[in-house]
Amino acid sequence: MTKRLLLLLVSLGFFSFVEAQEASDASSDVVVETADDEDEAEPEEVVVTGSRIARTQYEVAQPVTIIYGEEYENRGYTNAADALFDVPGIGVTNSLTSGSGGSFGNQSQLSVGQALANNFGLGSGRTLVLVNGRRFVGSTSPFGSGGSGNAVDINNIPSVMIDRVEIVNAGGSAVYGSDAIAGVINYVLKDDYEGAAMTLVYDDYAGLSSDVSFQAVMGGNFAGGKGNMVMNFQYEEIGTVFTGDWDRYYDKENGVCETNSLVRTYAAGKAYQRQYIRRGMVVPYTANVEGNPQVTQTGCIGLSAIPETGRATLYDYSFKNGANGIWYFDGQWPDGTSWHFGDIGDLQPYYDGINYGSSFFGFDAMDAYRSDFNTLRAGFERLNFSMFSNYDVNDNMTVYFDVFHNGFFSFDYGNTSGYPYSTWAFGSGQDFPPTIGIDNPFLTQNSVDIMNSYGATEVYVHKSHVDLLQKGDGGYTIENNNAVSMYSVGVEGNFDLNDQTFNYAAGYSIGNTEIYSDAPGVIGARYAAALDVGINPNTGEIDCRMNYDPARDPALYDYSPFAPGFFTGGTLFGPSLLGSIGDCAPLNILGRGAPSQAARDYIGTNLRTNAFIEQEVTYGVLSGDLFDLPGGTVKAAMGFEARVEQGDYNSSAIQNLELTRSAARPSLGGGYEVDADYYEVSVPLLGDDLTLPGIMSLVADYSARTIDNSIAGSYDVDATSLNWRIMDDLAVRYSEQTAVKAPDLGDLFLPQITAFSRADDPCDYRFRDVGRNPEQRRANCDAEGIPADFVSLVVNATARGVTGGNPNLINEVADTVSTGIVYQPNWWGDVFFGSLNIAADYIEIQLNDYVTSFSLTQNMEACYDYDTYPNSQFCDSFTRDADFEVVDFQTGLINAGLIDFATYVYKADFAFDVAELASFVSRENVAMDLGSMAVRWRATQEDFFASADSGAAEDLSSATGQFGNDEWFYDTAVEWVYGDWYVWVQGNSRSGGVIDINRQYDDEYLGYDGNPIYEFDGYTTYNGGVGYYVNDDTTLRVNFYNLMDYDGFEEDVFTPEADLLFIGRQVNASLNVRF
Repeated sequence: MTKRLLLLLVSLGFFSFVEAQEASDASSDVVVETADDEDEAEPEEVVVTGSRIARTQYEVAQPVTIIYGEEYENRGYTNAADALFDVPGIGVTNSLTSGSGGSFGNQSQLSVGQALANNFGLGSGRTLVLVNGRRFVGSTSPFGSGGSGNAVDINNIPSVMIDRVEIVNAGGSAVYGSDAIAGVINYVLKDDYEGAAMTLVYDDYAGLSSDVSFQAVMGGNFAGGKGNMVMNFQYEEIGTVFTGDWDRYYDKENGVCETNSLVRTYAAGKAYQRQYIRRGMVVPYTANVEGNPQVTQTGCIGLSAIPETGRATLYDYSFKNGANGIWYFDGQWPDGTSWHFGDIGDLQPYYDGINYGSSFFGFDAMDAYRSDFNTLRAGFERLNFSMFSNYDVNDNMTVYFDVFHNGFFSFDYGNTSGYPYSTWAFGSGQDFPPTIGIDNPFLTQNSVDIMNSYGATEVYVHKSHVDLLQKGDGGYTIENNNAVSMYSVGVEGNFDLNDQTFNYAAGYSIGNTEIYSDAPGVIGARYAAALDVGINPNTGEIDCRMNYDPARDPALYDYSPFAPGFFTGGTLFGPSLLGSIGDCAPLNILGRGAPSQAARDYIGTNLRTNAFIEQEVTYGVLSGDLFDLPGGTVKAAMGFEARVEQGDYNSSAIQNLELTRSAARPSLGGGYEVDADYYEVSVPLLGDDLTLPGIMSLVADYSARTIDNSIAGSYDVDATSLNWRIMDDLAVRYSEQTAVKAPDLGDLFLPQITAFSRADDPCDYRFRDVGRNPEQRRANCDAEGIPADFVSLVVNATARGVTGGNPNLINEVADTVSTGIVYQPNWWGDVFFGSLNIAADYIEIQLNDYVTSFSLTQNMEACYDYDTYPNSQFCDSFTRDADFEVVDFQTGLINAGLIDFATYVYKADFAFDVAELASFVSRENVAMDLGSMAVRWRATQEDFFASADSGAAEDLSSATGQFGNDEWFYDTAVEWVYGDWYVWVQGNSRSGGVIDINRQYDDEYLGYDGNPIYEFDGYTTYNGGVGYYVNDDTTLRVNFYNLMDYDGFEEDVFTPEADLLFIGRQVNASLNVRF
């Protein structure tokens, strides 16, 4: 509160000062005379990201890509992330359509709807995002999101205010501080705006959703032109889209799935072999194990073991050791029949689908397909307000005051990660299949007769309880309210000293992010009480026993598996969690949609978690020309930064007390302070009057920064760069630098919490013959005495363990080297036509001590795949019982990893008048106006991306060339401006790659035709659009994304087995009006 009050006083002081200055100026009788400027304007030097010293983008020694604000307008982008993620090499973490784990919109609870930059795939926390060259407050929760509190949600940046986006593809810590390992992305916003404009955008999301965005900007001068203020308002609404709405994924009406599956063939002697199959193909397991070939009818895989209707079995432990050691679901009754509650309370024969070798899943099982309500795209509503004001105190001083505020409500109504299941695989307690006795009044007479015919007095119900927490069309709902505020105040200007001009800037900013996340939960004790039902003798109606049976008095009876206590129904500490007699509503789980709303209200609760992040930054910078040398002017910059980062995560008290099915998640909080000082110098070794053959100019840059982190310690980073201009149109640039990343808040302060995980057990017979070194793996598993035909339960069922943060983490450290060439041939227009610019850079980043959390699978692989077995670091992180089953594990965060990454980055742009092209082709002078065109090509060619979680160089393994780590990503854009028309088209391409870079056998993967398949081909998709300037004040634009309406099934474009599913053609229409 004190900080906000201080900032309010500062802001009031700013406007009071401006008003006083304006009054003073009005009473002054000083007349300022100006002379006409008849000189030709020289190219403006601006501070381009990568340096604090003013220069043009082609003078910077690091590779820089610039996206201008016009591209946002012309292509109908409605948020700051859109154009950025269109650049080859820049990825996205936790976007609307890519959740945690890459599974559609199923995102971590506190990051639904966010967009985080991830340059080169090195992680969002290793790409520094700036606004106007200054740090922006982190937007992600310290726990439960992609950036662990430090990453910036780019949705918070007002897209309508973007002047340009500068992307530095390598390093930047020496100039801008920690976290700039994979580069810096700087959003430069408009700060001098006059007039008003409104833009209305309508987006047809391939017929699946109709989305709208409204943007307004208004600005003007005051105080006789000394001041300028601009305000922006933006509202955006994006609808939720479910996979069941998307026929190309799942045709809900006909129950047809268009996705494929990669399944094991179970061919004799080929436990490693897998095949891609799709709708209508024979399932290999049925042919090779059961000996009775069958054909899938729909291609849909569902949870056949725990259908949405509820499967009734006579055994609580409903798995047995089947053929080939496969633990397949065995819910059959003694005569081989399976039963489920096909109607409410009514047992009906159950078809558990076509077995393909999985313990839980099968093809085409009844009521088992659960992905029709999975989130394809999470919805949100966003309200953004920003204000930028500046005032020229005099010719040499400007004060500024900036305000950002972004309110963000996002929702994931189809998340599948949180709703309850009843299955033995998730352990005891609420997740264990409940027992339904033959006297349960929700059973129909038909069900009672069936149970009597088998001599059964009770059944166990295995069910996916989608209907317990359902809201709308989804199965599990996450709703986030996210508010980001950022206030900045400062002064900037220049002064002369000894005939040299120096620029200065100093300021203070405070920003905070508040996130509130609501998700439903089921209170375990109430769930048990609501299932314990009978006929209330007082009413003759079905009721909870606790409402009428004295033996079930909630003040006396404990429905929890633990000792009586305050929250479990005991009497020692006061009222029961169960409520009072009469509060309980009977719960029917026998069938899809069986639970009443009253029962759902009784057992349900809201699990609210919240996170708070605060950042304070005080900075100062001084730059300018020092003195002249024969080669040019020596320039320098120096400055300081003091930063405080604080993050808190407050878990739900209900969850923390383990009253629901989820493990306890303690709250966390902490912070650190960073003090840094830096300097930068640019020395022209050759140039101007001092040149050599082949060296028109040679400029050396050096920058250094000392970073003192109160937790991670002190570290010095520096950068040395050379810019060698060979001739007017050819330059070579080189840079080597060190960079650091401070540990994220959540990584430092997360306490030890319970976790659940499955794993690809290397000693399971299905995985013994694969991996980086199958021979070593087999030998180590044999040494432990694990049988060659061992079937590991953890492959299909989760084990319980612990995980947590590490307050002793240190800075990640990277060494970056980039070498590039810039070619701008002056002769091009004379020999051919137009102008051409080409840039090519080679970037290598070696990241040491990166923070990594080994998964259970990674720990097990690190244990068995190396000749260091049994190594304590990894082999001691999990525990096996006497039957070799995994019963416990520990995972956590350590500074251990090593990444060696290298890529080429290419850029080329070619601009010309169409008349010039016509003249060149026809060899005649074409004088008419045919408009102008520009062709832009951007590409990354990955050389290698090797990683070793162990940190040992000998363990480095490169993924480059594997599909997903394609060698090439590139785009080609063509733009044409003619009169009032603007047309563009762009192709986005990838080169494709092998299926598995670590493939051990030629026939490890089979295609649809049963023959070996090794790689997926590359492809190109297209976007395009047209704009029309109705008049000086009105512009209409229509843009198309997925212009060719690809769905991924075009076999002449895509490899069918790649299972690439594309949303249909999206249409974006906008109207822009200026006043």
